[in-house]
Amino acid sequence: MSLAQDLFEFGLITYHRTDSIRVSDVGINLAKEFIIENYKDQNLFSGRTWGEGGAHECIRPTRSLIVDDLKSLISIGEITNLNFDHVKLYDLIFKRFMASQMKSVKVKIIKYRIKAIGYEKELELNSEIIENGFNLIMPIKTYNLSDGIYEINENQKVFKLIPSKYPHTYSTIVAMMKERGIGRPSTYSTIIEKLLERNYVYEKNGFLIPTKLGILVYNFLNSLEEKEFFIKEEFTRELEKMMDNVEEGTENYQNVLLNIYENLFNIPK
Repeated sequence: MSLAQDLFEFGLITYHRTDSIRVSDVGINLAKEFIIENYKDQNLFSGRTWGEGGAHECIRPTRSLIVDDLKSLISIGEITNLNFDHVKLYDLIFKRFMASQMKSVKVKIIKYRIKAIGYEKELELNSEIIENGFNLIMPIKTYNLSDGIYEINENQKVFKLIPSKYPHTYSTIVAMMKERGIGRPSTYSTIIEKLLERNYVYEKNGFLIPTKLGILVYNFLNSLEEKEFFIKEEFTRELEKMMDNVEEGTENYQNVLLNIYENLFNIPK
């Protein structure tokens, strides 16, 4: 989020604290101009809007500035205080957005089955690109399966033991919060920062590992017979629903405030 904040402040991308997938008319026209100019084929442009409504549109580049152009501006001092990580993030945002505005790719898929040491697995691989689309900006890997035989050298791992549970990463925690309605896109990074700051978790190789303190706090909160109103995982989701109801006029705001007040001070009803 810090890298995205810098790109936003330099005017290189749109507002970044959002999970919106809607594309504005400005964004669509930007993509259309880039795709037609660079690939000389109007049929490659799809012009998808992806969604409607919302306060923000999707995260996208603000102009058709490819990553090589950005590197040039940095090298001549036109843009300062951006490093290699900024460039990589910008390149990811630029390519994914432009790919989302290009037509789908038609590929030939070959299915084959591997049997070895008591295991059996069916795989699908792209063997040939029949009709180009977004692969021109985000390449798709293809496999040459001569006569239906795929050679594997003896050192290559085909099967591996997968643990029943992996530690969480930044992305899986954000996905879980989004799925369970905990917080909002603008607060996701702050929540994770607090977990690290308070020593509830630590980072190792990209994974977030719970500390002894974090486990103790978690077990304590779960041991409460009647979870406090504000500790419940559902609290944020319920509060947002009540706020939406107030906005839509289906619930009185005074009743909502009274309910929160009573729960805050454990006032018997």
